[in-house]
Amino acid sequence: MLRAEVHYWLHWVEVMGTRMVRWLSGRPVLAVFSSIFLAACSAGLDTRRVDSRIANLDGQSATALRQCMGDPHSVGQTESGEVWRYEHERVEHRNAYDLYGGTPGVIIRMPASTQRGTCSVDVTVRDDLVRSITFGGNSGSGTDRRWACLPLVENCQ
Repeated sequence: MLRAEVHYWLHWVEVMGTRMVRWLSGRPVLAVFSSIFLAACSAGLDTRRVDSRIANLDGQSATALRQCMGDPHSVGQTESGEVWRYEHERVEHRNAYDLYGGTPGVIIRMPASTQRGTCSVDVTVRDDLVRSITFGGNSGSGTDRRWACLPLVENCQ
């Protein structure tokens, strides 16, 4: 559990029951928390990569789509054209590691973890052109909401 309290002159952070206190002026505290807030609101790196690569596919030929994403897992027919479905499950294992803070002697052990997500991409193709692309599945959350989709579009430019 992580708790923090900030005053103009004092700042403390409690991590898993250990409280760390630092004397700071107000401006550095404001700069640090502003940076954290802005970073939390921006899209993650994987999400930005997926979005930029998919944006380049909109309006391209179905051949270009097949070259970068491969053959679809399933093809359905709708009144607006064909819907090509691509699906992928991504699993990433992370080893345990030590996180060293600014306080001497304080080491936080981060446990090993496994991140798992599924991504499904529906691409509407009409007249041999990509008309729309939608995402679904449990592909991540927050800033990395398209994390599991990255392997599907790695070969797209």
